[in-house]
Amino acid sequence: MSVSEIAIIFNNNKKVFEYLLSEYNLNVFSGSKDVLEAIGDDEGLFICMNKTKRKWFPTGEETFCSGFEVEFEEDELFFLLKYKEENLIRLK
Repeated sequence: MSVSEIAIIFNNNKKVFEYLLSEYNLNVFSGSKDVLEAIGDDEGLFICMNKTKRKWFPTGEETFCSGFEVEFEEDELFFLLKYKEENLIRLK
């Protein structure tokens, strides 16, 4: 299954941005490290969003993110990443 994007909501966007780039060798797709950054490629994106600086578009509601687990491939390596209570946990 190909999911186009998954949102990851944090107070400190720079921290999660740097973690995803260094730990998983992902690329910057677009955006600003401080507010909203898309990381990945055309096959799938992590949308890292600072909940103190941006609301959901187009509704203007407060941002939130439910916990999730996602398996993805990068550079022919498979990863399993879990998001729970503003923590990213590498499972595989």
